Amino acid sequence: MNLGDFGPIMIVISRDEVERGDMTGPLQCLKALLVSRETIRANQTNVDVSFSGYEDTRDELFEIPEVRNYVYALDAKFPFWLYFLSRYFTGLQCITYCHLLPFLTPEARAKHHPQKLAELIERRWGPALFQLCSAVGHTEAEADALLASAMTYFQSGPTKLTS
Repeated sequence: MNLGDFGPIMIVISRDEVERGDMTGPLQCLKALLVSRETIRANQTNVDVSFSGYEDTRDELFEIPEVRNYVYALDAKFPFWLYFLSRYFTGLQCITYCHLLPFLTPEARAKHHPQKLAELIERRWGPALFQLCSAVGHTEAEADALLASAMTYFQSGPTKLTS
């Protein structure tokens, strides 16, 4: 039995964890995804990350400095988002937006975000994706397909689930 046998793995990070800078629980869950080649493969695009305790705030999660700093610190220890995070949920979007410029108008986002996203993928997430794919025996074409699915996600948002 694998972690992914029961549907997507949902990692919920509490506001308390964010405010304390405590990554212990989320990192334990994320690192459990890396325990074996089989576990890695079984959980490809099968994970979502969300934050709880912010339901009553008017701010976007990615505009809250504590959330952004938490995501930076988490990303420093686990850069494999493009491999594991689902294209059906908003976790990848939130993690990504935390790395992009906050407080922008839609026009400014359209102007600045593509370049920042390209830099993030070229310097950090792309190499991590290809390293992990290589380690578990994916072909270059399979790794490219994962990257392409992420790019589609970034352009169009989460894919709609069908029944």
